[in-house]
Amino acid sequence: MNNIFLVGFSGTGKSEIGPIVSNILSYKFIDLDTEIVKYFNKSIDKIFSEDSEEVFRKKESELLEYYGSSSQLVIATGGGAIIYNDNYELMKSNGFIVCLEATPQTIYNRLTSEDGKNEIRPVLKDNVNIDSITNIKNKRQKYYAKSDWTIHTDNLTPYQSAEEVSKIYKTFVNLDTSKFIQKDMKADLAGIVTYTNGVCPIYSGWDIYKDIPKIFSRLNIQGNLFLISDTNVYSLYGQEVEKYIASTGKQVFSHELEPGEHNKTFDAISNVYSWLAESKAQRRDTIVALGGGVVGDMAGFVAATYNRGLGFIQIPTSLAAMVDASVGGKTAVDLPEGKNLVGAFYQPKVVIADVSTLKSLPHRETMEGWAEAIKHGLILDKQLFEVFENRYEELLNLEPNLTTDVVKRSIQIKAEIVSQDEKETRGIRTLLNYGHTIGHGLEAATGYHQLLHGEAVSIGMMGAAMIGNKMGITDSSILERQLSILKKFDLPISFNNITIESIKSAMSLDKKAVGSSINWVLLSEIGRAEVNSNVDNSVVDSVLEELSS
Repeated sequence: MNNIFLVGFSGTGKSEIGPIVSNILSYKFIDLDTEIVKYFNKSIDKIFSEDSEEVFRKKESELLEYYGSSSQLVIATGGGAIIYNDNYELMKSNGFIVCLEATPQTIYNRLTSEDGKNEIRPVLKDNVNIDSITNIKNKRQKYYAKSDWTIHTDNLTPYQSAEEVSKIYKTFVNLDTSKFIQKDMKADLAGIVTYTNGVCPIYSGWDIYKDIPKIFSRLNIQGNLFLISDTNVYSLYGQEVEKYIASTGKQVFSHELEPGEHNKTFDAISNVYSWLAESKAQRRDTIVALGGGVVGDMAGFVAATYNRGLGFIQIPTSLAAMVDASVGGKTAVDLPEGKNLVGAFYQPKVVIADVSTLKSLPHRETMEGWAEAIKHGLILDKQLFEVFENRYEELLNLEPNLTTDVVKRSIQIKAEIVSQDEKETRGIRTLLNYGHTIGHGLEAATGYHQLLHGEAVSIGMMGAAMIGNKMGITDSSILERQLSILKKFDLPISFNNITIESIKSAMSLDKKAVGSSINWVLLSEIGRAEVNSNVDNSVVDSVLEELSS
């Protein structure tokens, strides 16, 4: 059945966004709460007080079953509808479930505004505050997480949110998702990036390289495969991956790069171009990146530019690449003047992240990867951040189940953001750059030799939090929680032997800059970030001085 079911907490915009989606798709809009009010001829508050919540829930389920059996409807459900398994199964069987998400602060602001007062639900009673919203929402979050897709509405207008609902729905309606996964695969479909010209499925799991032949077969990968790795990674996993690719009957050619960010240069790229030319690579062939973020950036740039575009597959082996660099289609080469200044947006056909490869990472590289995942929790997912706070010892020890779950959730966050703003034209994807302005400045100022990317981002996050704190945007308690978790993961929070002028010079080339202003990503609370271009240079100078140890 071609229905869309909108779920989510009160104040996330279901009743406002639903009619816009129905207009875009020429579907009919049904608001279950409105239908229940019509049936009882009284407000929801009175139904709860004069009849009971049980009566309300029973009618809600009856109407959901009635309308759910139809087609081409956009149905806004009550905030608690999905917590009942029969309701969930009915929605799952009869349409596409989209969860509209927002932070407790956003929900509170909306519910207490003049336009939102009618949305206050009896479950909150007269206790409409951030704590009560957070408590109830936390209890329901595991049910909302069962949705087919999640859209964060905090920084979107209702129309933008409706566009995202419509876009992802059209993608999935026309998508045979069975080709992405099958029962005998260990690989989980962690997320799907939707972009202008297609989709990119992202698989994650523990020990899943043996699923490569099935994934390639399902996605109909054509031509020869040109595997690009670095000398370290190839010695560990190159032959294994080649074996599984070759089992599909395809010819595999391999090229090894020198490892490290300082080798992400045009000289190295030129050598890869020559190798492809000598190997007679054609446009129907596919580049496979096996390695960390540097390999993915370089292989992706080659795929985007050689012969005006070859196919591209990401097989990340570092934590930073799994949760960040491999998802989203950014490819690039560094210049002496700055990081990633030459590049392209070029989406891979598929990403395959075998979490078990993290066991071979040196401690320092594992920790720098956790910096990017911690960032996702800080800017967009308070619950994920709390997992880092409460279960950090298991993550430090790479406990397989929890590590796989956290990697998967981090991938989902990145995929959702990229799907809403593929090329950073709407300001949404910019949120992912939290900590990167100072971080990229530090990397460039040291010639990419002194700090790993995640380490630079860690220092950059401290800098951004300090800037936010000085501007009255980031509370001191947030600053302390961030500081504490970065220390637990052995991440640096300051720098030394780097001149502040060299960092500022590199920051002036930041791609997030608009004119002479830099778009800073700052935390307003755990799980919520904002973009601010009004940061005074004196504040930045002061913070850089404090970060210098």
